Amino acid sequence: NAIFTSKEIIMQRYGIETSEVEELGITDEDCTLLRISSYGIAETIDAFEKLKRQNLPLSAITYDILIHKLCINNDFFNVEKYMKEMEIHGIVPNVHTYNSLLYLYGIHGNFNEVDMYMKHMVVGGIEPNHKTYNVLLNVYGNGERKDNNIDRIYKKMLKSKNTKPNTETYNTLFNIYSQKSNFRKFEYYLKQMKSEKLQPDVRTYNAMLKIYGISKRNTNKVETLLVEMENAGIKKDVFTYSTLITIYGTITRQFVKVEMLLHQMKDEGMKPDVAIYNNLLNLYKFKNKS
Repeated sequence: NAIFTSKEIIMQRYGIETSEVEELGITDEDCTLLRISSYGIAETIDAFEKLKRQNLPLSAITYDILIHKLCINNDFFNVEKYMKEMEIHGIVPNVHTYNSLLYLYGIHGNFNEVDMYMKHMVVGGIEPNHKTYNVLLNVYGNGERKDNNIDRIYKKMLKSKNTKPNTETYNTLFNIYSQKSNFRKFEYYLKQMKSEKLQPDVRTYNAMLKIYGISKRNTNKVETLLVEMENAGIKKDVFTYSTLITIYGTITRQFVKVEMLLHQMKDEGMKPDVAIYNNLLNLYKFKNKS
């Protein structure tokens, strides 16, 4: 049962149909490794090394499961070790492995490595997917080399056949520019999204609430956005409530509205996260002083 569930996860990650599982060589060992990778980094490495000692065939998928785990744990040493091992055995990394590498090096500002792995993809004939471009937008958006690179990546996506900007792409851009309070760029990409008739989701609205409500302090626009969400059947999530509590608590000092939002969260079965509690502590500290 655990193996079956893991195999389904692998199929989902790689976009594999049931008929392709055997053709691509997805083994029970790959599935077991994926299951073990949910425990910890030491357990994952031990399981991988055990597969090697048993002389079982290791594929790009097997290595990807391991390297993905190493990347999300910022284990640079072992990432480089196992990438070198892949090279020695003539195993070509797949696009998912490259995406993990781009994210690891990008979030730490190692853009030389990001450029190097992008060149490796080109040389190896590995086509970037939506995840690749969204990772690049994220890492450049949070680094110093942002606007020119973001524009370049976006234009490249527009020209492509298979990786045109989708809702996730625009949400990534909205998140970047709402954090930077760059209203001009935010509005530009919002207009582009609408022109392509892509449907916004809760992440889109969260970014809009943040930039219009917190950066621009436009509560009328906030109310309009909330009506739009309701009409479109888009439910608020914890981040939505966190943003609204910031707007109505910190900016407009509408404490009754804050209480109402907390009751709504409870009615919808949501619990406030750490950010909301910190916000509330600061908010009521100010109220008591007043």
